[in-house]
Amino acid sequence: MVNLKDIEIVVFDADNTLFKVVPGVAEIYRAELLKQGFDVQLQVLQHKLRESWQALEELYINKSNGFKCSQKQEKLFWYEFSTRVIGPFLTDLDHSKIYEDIYYAFALPGSRVLATKANDTLKVLNSRGYKLSVLSNHDQRIKMVISGMAIANLIEGVFFAVDIGFKKPAKQIFNFVAAHYQVEPRKILYIGDHIEYDYQAARAASWQALLYDPAGDHEGNPLVASIRSLSELTGLLHGIGV
Repeated sequence: MVNLKDIEIVVFDADNTLFKVVPGVAEIYRAELLKQGFDVQLQVLQHKLRESWQALEELYINKSNGFKCSQKQEKLFWYEFSTRVIGPFLTDLDHSKIYEDIYYAFALPGSRVLATKANDTLKVLNSRGYKLSVLSNHDQRIKMVISGMAIANLIEGVFFAVDIGFKKPAKQIFNFVAAHYQVEPRKILYIGDHIEYDYQAARAASWQALLYDPAGDHEGNPLVASIRSLSELTGLLHGIGV
């Protein structure tokens, strides 16, 4: 199902794989609202976030238009998303600053924490000669996040959808990375947490893939190669050609 012997490049998804938002998305929204004098209960924001994502996920992925994207579209999307989440709690005054503050709050390195053993795992893989990269559907804010993290000097490339023009699961985004490294797709391993956008999409692009599945939801599924911890990679990848 997955052939790791010829791997040269190891590529990670960003949020919910290599790291996660802390203390949480709703908490960051609430903190920014409080700065402007709006006290919205955490549980209410959590509900609005779930509701808004369910309503707008198809728009975000843009499947109807071939998964195409741009930085302008991305920022407009998150503005619309935030409007759905916090708009009902604001007054009629112009609160564009709140939207901007929320948007850039997710660009701060302190808004993320590395997955367990992520730093140690990347150090080992780097020492074994693998090139390490990140491929994300997010925008340039992910690069800003990584630049302030302990793993920054271990990551050779950070690829995000808006620079490539397509979002996962589009094959074009994977082809772009393969072309950048000038290697056969089968020599690239992708690790991500989404069964469709990460695992299945990478496989469809002829990459090797492992589903990052901390909860073990797909454990024992013969159709899915998965890991529950990034530290498992050190036992699977022994060095290029090994």
